[in-house]
Amino acid sequence: MKTLLNANDSAEIAARIHNLSVDANARWGKMNVSQMFAHLQGPLRIGLQEVKLRQSLVGMLFGRLVLKKFLSDEPWRRGMPTDKTFIVSEPREFNQEKDKLLELIGRFNRVGPGGISKYRHPFFGKLSPEEWGRLMWTHINHHLKQFGA
Repeated sequence: MKTLLNANDSAEIAARIHNLSVDANARWGKMNVSQMFAHLQGPLRIGLQEVKLRQSLVGMLFGRLVLKKFLSDEPWRRGMPTDKTFIVSEPREFNQEKDKLLELIGRFNRVGPGGISKYRHPFFGKLSPEEWGRLMWTHINHHLKQFGA
């Protein structure tokens, strides 16, 4: 299973990001590619202990029950609900958001398991560093597929 804690897996994700252009069209959803780059930064910032959010009531009730599916190799369903904190609807600058995302991915990989958040994920709750690495990889992969990368 791929994870952002593995250097090769992180490099693969970065290469796919580099292959996207500002005019990449989404296969589903409302975000453009620049907004998608910004959207992906939020969960990474939690994983890097830069942002702390409370776990939602729905997450407390169901987060652990569905986590296994989100960590699997099975593709994520399109149009899943998103925490309002991570919804990006305003215009964003492509290169700026791309650079921020790549920097966060690189830092996530470099800090390794010891530097990954002890904070609760706002939906899934307490995660091990390995679960954080896997979840971040699958989330980014889902959105890269959204834009054909």
